[in-house]
Amino acid sequence: MAMTTAGRGEDGRAMMAQRERIDPVQRTASTDGRSRGALVGGSVAVIAALVGLAFGAPFLGLGIPAAVIGGWLVGPRVRAAGGVIGPALAMAVVTVAVADTLVVAVLAIVAAGGASGTTILNAFGGSIFLWFAGLVTVGIPMLFITVPCGLVWSLMSRRLAREDARLEPSAP
Repeated sequence: MAMTTAGRGEDGRAMMAQRERIDPVQRTASTDGRSRGALVGGSVAVIAALVGLAFGAPFLGLGIPAAVIGGWLVGPRVRAAGGVIGPALAMAVVTVAVADTLVVAVLAIVAAGGASGTTILNAFGGSIFLWFAGLVTVGIPMLFITVPCGLVWSLMSRRLAREDARLEPSAP
């Protein structure tokens, strides 16, 4: 039996309508989750950085851009009706990895300053070792800070997702 073009169009519209009928409590839009995650991540990191400054640990300020990037990456995983542990641990690990990457990238750029293309490639190649070494020596201890911050981030993001779900009109 041959299918007409109009028939395929109606099937496509039916599939889109079905996707739109998903329960709003279970739904999370990628862009909403990303922006929400980035904003909440940055907010939590600013508070952690201020506490770090009070205790003489200004390096915690590096967590601000790392948490914003991590929140943008992990934000869509936070669901209005979902758990908080998985996204919190993901946020903690991603934030540490991004902060380590930022430090190593700056060191590689400074080390390769004014050098030829081959030297720059060698500097970035050597940076992979620095990244792993930093992840083990600094990153694992930093998890004692980033896991509680990730839990706060996850709880706040989930609460905001629930508020968004309540404000959205329900599907017919």
